[in-house]
Amino acid sequence: MTISPEDAIRRYPELRTLVDLRAGGWSFLPVADDGQDLVGIVGYRNTAGYTDALWVFGEDDCRAVRLLPDDDLTGGIVWEHHGRLADCRHELLALPEPDDRHAPKLVRARLLLPDRPATGMSPGGS
Repeated sequence: MTISPEDAIRRYPELRTLVDLRAGGWSFLPVADDGQDLVGIVGYRNTAGYTDALWVFGEDDCRAVRLLPDDDLTGGIVWEHHGRLADCRHELLALPEPDDRHAPKLVRARLLLPDRPATGMSPGGS
C-alpha cells in the first residue's frame, strides 16, 4: 500500500502535526490490516544509537517511544508516552537528543513471568 504524504493529510488532517517530524529526519510508513486497508501509520527516527518511534492509530490512540536496540538483550524502552497525537508529538519534540545529559538512558526493567508458578516458594522467601 502506498499513499503520498499529501493524500494522507487530505484524508486525515490530524496528520498535519507530523510534518515537522518529517523535517527532523523522521520516516513514516502506512500500517495496513490483512485486507490492505489503512489502519494507522508508524514513524521512526534513528539517532545516536537509539530509535524514536511513533504509532498512530487515531487522533486519540498513539504511542511514542525511545528504544535502545536489543542486540545483546540489554536494550529496551527508555521512554514512552501514550495518548493523543498532538500530545505525543509535543512530547517527542520536547525529548532531549540521546546524547544530551538530560536524555533518558536507563532501560525500564522487564518483569519476567514464569509459565507456571514456582512450587515451594512463598512471598516471604521460605
